[in-house]
Amino acid sequence: MVRRQIERLEQIVASYLESARVHASRMEQKVLDLNIVVEESLLLLATSGHEGLRMDCALHTEELKVKGDATQLSQAVYNLVLNAIQSVGQQPRASGNGRGRIEIRSGSRPERQEVFFEVSDDGPGLTERVKERLFQP
Repeated sequence: MVRRQIERLEQIVASYLESARVHASRMEQKVLDLNIVVEESLLLLATSGHEGLRMDCALHTEELKVKGDATQLSQAVYNLVLNAIQSVGQQPRASGNGRGRIEIRSGSRPERQEVFFEVSDDGPGLTERVKERLFQP
């Protein structure tokens, strides 16, 4: 019975979140430079006081034009980097090595007419339980 009730509540929450997304999806689509969005998001995280973390940032040297909503894209970048910070922050401090390393990159693949943004870290990774529910609201 408890399991059925949990499933019912999950369906209610998923429905509510989907409804909220529809209302929030009134995006202001415009051409942006992805690197500027990334830099602004990183500035918000720079003062968060994450001692011992090594963050390597290699952004593409040229403008990376994308079409999208600046606020939502900035939030996505912020969340990805914050997740990496929290992930490496879970590791015990190694002597002299700090707590972890985060790599942030942007670039383009002209042959495919696409740009990319990547965040990687040397944190412990996702547990199987988290992986199973990764894309559930």
